[in-house]
Amino acid sequence: MDYEKLSPVVARIRPRTSHKIVGIGIIIVVLIYVATQLSDYQLSTSTFLAATSTAGSSVADTVGDVIDSQVANSFDGVSDSEVTDSAALGTTAVDDLFQAKIEPIPNIVHYVWLLNPLKNNTNTRLEFKHFLSLYAVSIYWKPDKIFIHTDIAEGDFLPEPGTETPEDEWNLLITGQPNVEVNHITAPSHVPGTNRTIDRIEHKSDFLRLHMMRTYGGIYLDWDAHPLRDIKPLRYSGFKAVVGREPSNRIQTGTYMARRDSDLMKTWSEKMALAYDGTWTHHSNTLLTYLAPRLVPQPGEVLIMEQDAFTPGDFTTPSYNRFYDIHNDSPLQDLSDIWEGLFDRFDDPKHWPKWHINYSATYVLHVFGIQRAQKDLKLNGFTDLTPEYVLARQSNAARALYPTARRMVEEGLIADPYAEA
Repeated sequence: MDYEKLSPVVARIRPRTSHKIVGIGIIIVVLIYVATQLSDYQLSTSTFLAATSTAGSSVADTVGDVIDSQVANSFDGVSDSEVTDSAALGTTAVDDLFQAKIEPIPNIVHYVWLLNPLKNNTNTRLEFKHFLSLYAVSIYWKPDKIFIHTDIAEGDFLPEPGTETPEDEWNLLITGQPNVEVNHITAPSHVPGTNRTIDRIEHKSDFLRLHMMRTYGGIYLDWDAHPLRDIKPLRYSGFKAVVGREPSNRIQTGTYMARRDSDLMKTWSEKMALAYDGTWTHHSNTLLTYLAPRLVPQPGEVLIMEQDAFTPGDFTTPSYNRFYDIHNDSPLQDLSDIWEGLFDRFDDPKHWPKWHINYSATYVLHVFGIQRAQKDLKLNGFTDLTPEYVLARQSNAARALYPTARRMVEEGLIADPYAEA
């Protein structure tokens, strides 16, 4: 471009080599200065986070002016000055401040075991699969109390000393675990506040479990719900109730946890009697699916987990087959394809068999459909959740539950039929 033909003003701002050199020099000087400061003062990551938190608190103050008063009140007495002062100290101080305000969901576990009239009320003895669930609770969650609420008479649940038989094995092992308490109750026969009878033991259990959750709080588990890992992060999440999805996006009732003062437990308990119509789940899953999402907007009331958290799989034949079916092509006791790093399966998907399911996102595994698998499905040798089946680890169910059974072997509670002599 012919800069001499431009106006004097424009000509003054034309780029010159000397300008570029000066600019580069300034940048170099600034970089050297910054590096010197970093070296002299050793600006740490925590200091940077503290500065970021302080700046963030100023933004939060502005946004806070438009926060709904209900949200603001959810901090339970924590003043704005406390938040601002703590933010200046760094994120750890803020975490400590609010952690002190969190009341966790009690570490109390509830099971229900009721006599079944269809079995002439003879179902007084539990089995290995029940012990498998309760033992996992004991070793992974270390609860303060494990309640077994049952209408079995006190003298019928455990044998008299010296009269034990092999059938008593699992009842004895279950009650021998730390902090287990058998709570002998009268099963509800009528819908509370009405003269309508409750016929099915499953529905009696629905009313009983909710009553106990309203009384104590804690975690309710079906006997076919098996913990795979600790749920302490959920209990300390700050939510008063934690529930999970099941297939069809409904909320399941086989695993849920709550504080006894939670709005969800209170409202569900009040409305269950009104909703009960004798159908399978109208008063339970259906009502809970209606209530829980409507309480989510209330700060800290309800956390709804995705389906994999408590109820992976579905209620279809292919799902049952994939879960229970025995794969004899897998070497006995070989777990080489179950332990994997974060990107192992992503980088090398062919290393794992197509039938294998990863349960890394699952806290509690609900093993639906055992009865159907026993009666209707033509599986490759599956009969029930037995020690032999689990310890062989040739199915998805067995591989998921194996760590619990392995602990039983190590504690001398069961024998390993595959152990070398």
